[in-house]
Amino acid sequence: MAPERDIFSCFNKKGRPRGHFFSCHDLYAAGVWIGYLSPEKHGQSFKGLPSFNQLKKNCQKFNPPFPPGIPGVACEERYAVCRGCFSGQSQLITLREVNFMSKMKLVVMPLDGTDDEGMFCILLPQPTDRSLQGIQAYRPYEYTKGGQGQTFASNIMLLGLRNNSQSSGTLEAVRVALEPPETASKQANNESLVSPAEATASRSGRSASTTDRNYEHNAGQCTGRASEKRNLSDGSSENERPFKRQETETLISRAQKPTPGSRETTGPPSSMEHNIPTSTPRNTGSAPAIPEVIPLDLTDEQSKRIRLIWMVEAEAVEYEFGHPLSNCATFSKYLELLQEDAADDREVIEILQSTRVWRMTYQLSGAPKKAFTVRLGDDTGFERLQQSLLQSSFWEGNPKSKIDVMVRALK
Repeated sequence: MAPERDIFSCFNKKGRPRGHFFSCHDLYAAGVWIGYLSPEKHGQSFKGLPSFNQLKKNCQKFNPPFPPGIPGVACEERYAVCRGCFSGQSQLITLREVNFMSKMKLVVMPLDGTDDEGMFCILLPQPTDRSLQGIQAYRPYEYTKGGQGQTFASNIMLLGLRNNSQSSGTLEAVRVALEPPETASKQANNESLVSPAEATASRSGRSASTTDRNYEHNAGQCTGRASEKRNLSDGSSENERPFKRQETETLISRAQKPTPGSRETTGPPSSMEHNIPTSTPRNTGSAPAIPEVIPLDLTDEQSKRIRLIWMVEAEAVEYEFGHPLSNCATFSKYLELLQEDAADDREVIEILQSTRVWRMTYQLSGAPKKAFTVRLGDDTGFERLQQSLLQSSFWEGNPKSKIDVMVRALK
């Protein structure tokens, strides 16, 4: 069961506009690590804390405190909201990425502070919470309790889109994810009280809105995303563009309204009447169809029976690393576990840090081998692997049997 929203704290203590951006000292008081944003000052300490460069050195020597990095190269900007005070009127908080180690990066939140160039805190992505569909949770890195980013003294959390390439719709996605289950239940009950025609029109309206939103995002990646990001400044309210429904509503109204004289005519219907749907509207081509979303419903027990095996040869030694899927909420988390396993093997660590594309394969008895490609920062292949395993016939056999998924570094 997802935790209630009121257990999370808002770090905008004074409740003023853009107060999250001016919360440097409040975050420091809560045990959050703070550093200087300017690269020229990464070697300076803020109020006695380890400098950013010191955290890098600690990571190289595997000597805490240091934050766990994310595989990849810093390049993207994203947006989030504070979970402690979220509402439909919340203001977006701009997040950035900075390079940490070789082929490793960190997500950071810029802050105002004692330096003209600004300060920042490090945000750690949290394991996927299935109750927050499509949402990525972050918690500020704390230098207390060992400084390894595994325990937290504060209740501060930020929420953003899991799909980093999507630059709009954050507020709406978070609102839907945090919507109480009873609200969705009431909505379903209300829909059951209306006529079939009204329910069809209502569902079609929502589908058209979502479709237009996806279409605008995909079609505008080359030209629209830059203008959207210029309009979404740090701390500003998200400007959601209204999505047009005229075409869909027109089709629905035509489908529900009989053609004059159609009831008196005994002959075959006209070509227009024949092509207009009378129940659920067809996809007319005015907007692309929405792909069906298949939920990941692997139970904890099933996940424990799936083993991810990576075999690699380094320094004339063949290593084998194995982890149950239950310990790997995301592919990034799996890579973190591998780095912990190979902490004393520098060549293996270099392979992990330099590989950006991975191949995951499995084969069931009497079935063809299945292979999935996973790229850093994109869990699509990892999620498809789980969906494939969920829908396989493997679970119909011995309840104690296990399946090995072989992992291989590609490039």
